[in-house]
Amino acid sequence: MAFVEYARSGPVGLVTLNRPERLNARSDALENDLREAWRRFEADDDAKVAIFSGKGKAFCAGMDLKERPDRRSSTGRTLRSCAGIYEVSKPIVAAIHGYCLGGGLTMTMWADIRLAAETTVFGFPEIRHGIHPNTNYFIAQNIPVCVIAELALAAADFTARRACEAGFINRVVRDDSLVDAARATAERMASFPLRVLRAGKQVIRKSTGLPMKVWDQMAQHRVDTYLSEDEAEGVAAFQQGRKPRWTSESP
Repeated sequence: MAFVEYARSGPVGLVTLNRPERLNARSDALENDLREAWRRFEADDDAKVAIFSGKGKAFCAGMDLKERPDRRSSTGRTLRSCAGIYEVSKPIVAAIHGYCLGGGLTMTMWADIRLAAETTVFGFPEIRHGIHPNTNYFIAQNIPVCVIAELALAAADFTARRACEAGFINRVVRDDSLVDAARATAERMASFPLRVLRAGKQVIRKSTGLPMKVWDQMAQHRVDTYLSEDEAEGVAAFQQGRKPRWTSESP
């Protein structure tokens, strides 16, 4: 079974997270399938726009901490590659519902237009588990620093309305209207020339991007947390159903 499905309906590609029993949490297997789904969409000459969504009760609940390995040996090079690993030249519409947390919230930043159901919950809970929140994409897209801090450092949950007010969601729709709203948006975009859509996306992305040296600096900060005991303890505590016992309180 593929953890990410790719299909096409007319000029609209459909990239769908398919791990509903784990709230579409990100695992190594899901990541591999996701790369393949985006590759297929990019190579599909008949698909001009993609709708990115998740099956079941959530868009994506973030990284699957039950499967997360000890990453204290991770390298900055590995993290740096994340900056461009999912680059897609054609537009993406995210249809977001349920939980959209951590790595799931990060994935919505790859979309060019983001629609959310009214009951969606957004957040970066990583810091509760000693994990460095991946806020790079928020910084690259000029989300206000105070908003990023509330999400990443205070682990606050945002409603769909609050997310829209903060500027990282385009529109909030009724839960039962999400699919239709995403489809209407994608079909409207697909009515325009693909060459112009690609060029327009490129200009928007390049004008709001970050220099690679900044990605490197942010990756190094993430590596620093991996080399500490905090993430290992936070993940172990989650897996064992207990409160974490932090040991590295000094910088």
